[in-house]
Amino acid sequence: MSAMRIALLFLAGITLQGCQQPENFDDAEQSVSLFHDRLNLALYEEIWELTAPGFGEAQVREDARAVFSAMHSRLGLVLDSEIIDASFYTSSEEGAMVTLVYRTTFERGSGTEIFTFATESGASLLLNYNISSRDFSGEDVSDYQRLAESAVQR
Repeated sequence: MSAMRIALLFLAGITLQGCQQPENFDDAEQSVSLFHDRLNLALYEEIWELTAPGFGEAQVREDARAVFSAMHSRLGLVLDSEIIDASFYTSSEEGAMVTLVYRTTFERGSGTEIFTFATESGASLLLNYNISSRDFSGEDVSDYQRLAESAVQR
């Protein structure tokens, strides 16, 4: 086999390996479902239990509760969510990460949610959360939305 052919096969193998779905993808999807269930039941403390230590660095517990409460009262129950994008990467500093983007329908609106999970030892812990929704933008919740959009970003 020629050197060129070996190099092409090697590159094809790397490309295919990069496209493989990690086992953590299913765990992250289940965590999103659990997040929505807890949001629907207004169990904000239990949502906090899904977070990674890095989430707490960006936003304190009470601020997170305020954001989730404002979001829940403004948008209502989660009725449906559909995954529209996913990415997987590994960093030597942060380990394995999964980002899932959902189009979510609530009782009183819709939005795009972005969940980033740190995945370790079969567990997916929420590291970043963001919601973009025209329906979650009113004077009464604007401070919470700004907090949600900026504080949980790394």
